Amino acid sequence: MKSKAIIASALSLCLVLQFSRLNAGEKLTDEQVAALMPRLFEMHLTQHGMDAAFMRRVLKEFAGQLDPMKCFFTKSEVDAMVALPEDDLSRLQRQSVEGDLSFFRATLAAFIDKQITRDQALYEGLENRVAQIKASAQTPPTETSDPKNAPATATPVDDEDKMDWQTYAENQAAREERLNRRLRNAIELDRAYLSESEAVTLALQTLRRDRTKWLDMSKAERDIEVPKLFLKSFMNAMDPHTDYFDDDEEEFTGRLERNFAGIGVQIRPCPLGVYIEEIIKGGPSEKNGALAPGDQITAVDGFVLSGLPMSKCVKRIKGEKGAEVRLSVLRRANHKVEDVRIRRDTVELASLRVKGKTVEVNNSTIGIVSVQTFYRGVHNDVRDRIRELGAAHALDGIVLDLRGNHGGYLDEAIGVAGLFLDHATIVGERDADNKSDWKDSPDSAFYTGPLVVLTNQFSASASEIVAGALQDHARALVVAATQTYGKGTVQRVVQLSTYNTPGEIKITTHQYFLPAGASVQMKGVPPDVVIPGPKLEKDALEMGNENALPWAKMDAHLKSRGGDYKGRVEWKTRNLADLQARSKERVAANPEWKDAFDVKKKRVAAAAKHPLNPDDAPPPPDPEKDEKDPQITESAAVAADMVHTWGRSGKEAVSSDR
Repeated sequence: MKSKAIIASALSLCLVLQFSRLNAGEKLTDEQVAALMPRLFEMHLTQHGMDAAFMRRVLKEFAGQLDPMKCFFTKSEVDAMVALPEDDLSRLQRQSVEGDLSFFRATLAAFIDKQITRDQALYEGLENRVAQIKASAQTPPTETSDPKNAPATATPVDDEDKMDWQTYAENQAAREERLNRRLRNAIELDRAYLSESEAVTLALQTLRRDRTKWLDMSKAERDIEVPKLFLKSFMNAMDPHTDYFDDDEEEFTGRLERNFAGIGVQIRPCPLGVYIEEIIKGGPSEKNGALAPGDQITAVDGFVLSGLPMSKCVKRIKGEKGAEVRLSVLRRANHKVEDVRIRRDTVELASLRVKGKTVEVNNSTIGIVSVQTFYRGVHNDVRDRIRELGAAHALDGIVLDLRGNHGGYLDEAIGVAGLFLDHATIVGERDADNKSDWKDSPDSAFYTGPLVVLTNQFSASASEIVAGALQDHARALVVAATQTYGKGTVQRVVQLSTYNTPGEIKITTHQYFLPAGASVQMKGVPPDVVIPGPKLEKDALEMGNENALPWAKMDAHLKSRGGDYKGRVEWKTRNLADLQARSKERVAANPEWKDAFDVKKKRVAAAAKHPLNPDDAPPPPDPEKDEKDPQITESAAVAADMVHTWGRSGKEAVSSDR
């Protein structure tokens, strides 16, 4: 189950404007929203005014802000909310631009009084139904089991795939089934690192938090919340990547920084607070030596974390560089709670976000460089990783792994693509006035050998610029199971203190185009070589967003000062069919592909291979251990195949002057 709202909020290609911050904790007001709306219309790529259709989208997005997981409303209730007559929509338009959000306050109050309140017995009785809910998921029969013994009431496993998580339930019974499925899925996911009882407790906490956050709000707090809810709805109605962030949320730009001040751990939620999944190399926790994977942080400076969302736990753990923090830690080793003191320091994320290794394939050394996100300075880290790999083993080819990379800074996408192209056109932008601007890589290529770009449907935005530019210039082969996400828009991030308003906005101001002239918007980047992978989830693509902007095209701009574009195109024309055929043969003969992406079969096989006592949690993952990844294996094999026809003999050197 995936939430489009969560996925969309993470995908972005950004231009950032920084201004001084207002006082922390200042809340948005109705008047500030009214003053801001005309400026947003001026900035946005396509939405420059409010009409009835736009106001209907605002109403639907407001329902989504109240119920993002679509658990409380029924479809008919939301349909009734947005089906207002034209006169009422016009009245709402006038009221909102005048700073009157009374309609939305009434809507929030009605939602709490009706949709939230009616579920009291349902949510309070969840503990008593956990066993029944878990049993309703029929485990696929193994070779030694008898399918006749499966419970008559069991839900076939395939039914999980038939649940439409992107639409509201039709009735009360469907709502209850949705809640049961959410609980069951959450327990299964959390069981990957928690004990059975911990997984159940965390799942119940998470589900109930969606409801109790409204019940716990006072009347005054609800009134304060409405301007933020309205502004987020207003901006999401423009397009799915336009949004507002207040001081209670992590700043969007903060996610794209190379480092931060903290204790240096990767964490996941757990019932008592947060679970330490990994100690970041070189960080304060590694130097301190007092924490270990599997430990749980239960309190920070005496403040109990149990029940808090992850964002608030992270804020408590992070802090000023040099400041000491006192952590209460439940030890995995002895199940005792101990206090640990660690001094916060700068935590560098490059080793986590850009990873490199080499593999040997058919007498060829292939470098694998995995890039998690396009943060500030990532192109330098990618270059350094390639240089390190090349110094240890002369490289015959490279696989650039961009799977799951949601994007980041535009300049960094240009920088990464420019590592492989000589002064070439990387991307074009077009603004609301239809003015276009093409951006070139500033330097000569750092690496000129065989190159594969590995993507998936969650490779988005900056990832698509890199993959698409290298594909258009015939510089690399894109290897994937499906198209990429299909986000072809650029966002500008603005700190709102310049408008005397708290928070920051992310607003779509440009559409980008690949060198051959096409936008990736809605369509994504198609693979040159198709390999098996997870099932394509169309609802989790850009095309699944109701307010997504349309696809567009402009004239090609395939300029390159260096390199042989014509020669590369001829090479691709001559060799692609053979490379595709070789890949297809390998995949068919490779047993690692069997059931590699069947989540249900893998879950059953893992449970059979490593049965767990319900009271035990699985061991923490070993970051040094390489799990089998057939997509990486095959991408490296494609790169090795390229070596023989690429046009150079011997090992491929990397440039030493960049």
